[in-house]
Amino acid sequence: MAEGVLVIGVGKSCKELPNYLSGTKEYLVQAKLGQATDTFDAMGEVTKTKDTSHITEELLNKTLPSFTGNITQVPPIYSALKIQGKRLYDYARRDIELPEPIKARNVYIEQLSLISLNQDMIELKVICGGGTYMRSLVHDLSISMGTCGHMTALKRTRQGIFHLSDALLLDDTLSKKIIIKGE
Repeated sequence: MAEGVLVIGVGKSCKELPNYLSGTKEYLVQAKLGQATDTFDAMGEVTKTKDTSHITEELLNKTLPSFTGNITQVPPIYSALKIQGKRLYDYARRDIELPEPIKARNVYIEQLSLISLNQDMIELKVICGGGTYMRSLVHDLSISMGTCGHMTALKRTRQGIFHLSDALLLDDTLSKKIIIKGE
């Protein structure tokens, strides 16, 4: 479901990763409106369905600006964040009630634009700061338009200075040896 740019450090270069991971990230996000899932993505179980006949490009373009700038966002329960030392996804997978609510976080979305709307499927371009959950963005955006939704695909096209066009493809060949791409 998720693909795209992943910056990896090897050996001593791991210490330099914070220098390379700063800056904004850019994503292409695909979503299905009218169906919510427990994971906020296509891997989860459908928990709700709602009408989408009122969703138009006009409504989307009117709604998107309210999700740009500094916003608050509640991360999905299926995430690696911790409450009382335990990962949220561990609580979710074991169907254990959370000891406290998931805290909303401040995130920054620099740009949010509609690429396409095809019936109940949308594609968005997102430029954001770190810590932003695309699954939560789709979930919250859908609710604000009077429906529900979940993410179906995610591609990170940029991480800071690293672009998808500069990336190496992780395949069987690459996984068998370390490749250092130089200038």
